Amino acid sequence: MVLFPARGKLIAGLIGSAAFAAGGIFMVRDGAAGGWFVALFFAICAATFGAQMLPGASYLRLTRDGFIFCSVFRKSRWYRWAEVSEFRIARGLGMIVFDVPFGGELRKWSRSLVGATDGLPDSYGMKPEKQCALLNEWRARAISA
Repeated sequence: MVLFPARGKLIAGLIGSAAFAAGGIFMVRDGAAGGWFVALFFAICAATFGAQMLPGASYLRLTRDGFIFCSVFRKSRWYRWAEVSEFRIARGLGMIVFDVPFGGELRKWSRSLVGATDGLPDSYGMKPEKQCALLNEWRARAISA
């Protein structure tokens, strides 16, 4: 099963970022010192939203053995179902998180910030509760097999 980010959310981010980049250009035109920063920052945001809409740029692939995700063409490591904890929603963030039994200082820091070592970068067009239930179902099925 392969899940993709919600197109509507990406399009809204692209349009919003492009609008703010244009606002930054107007700021530069009016002589505001921070206009270049605003224009550049939101132009990069717009490019990132646009890149995520390209084929193969962002996805979550679930198989009977594990899963992998990709965000802006950057792939995660391969996670086996047996090596990850149950999936849950991070309080206050609404993102799906999980734990792995390995990792260094960065994962310890992540655990202190959000209460988990790892997380998914997107909800892939699902409500977090539904996505969490789907992932836990796949994990339970794989572990019991």
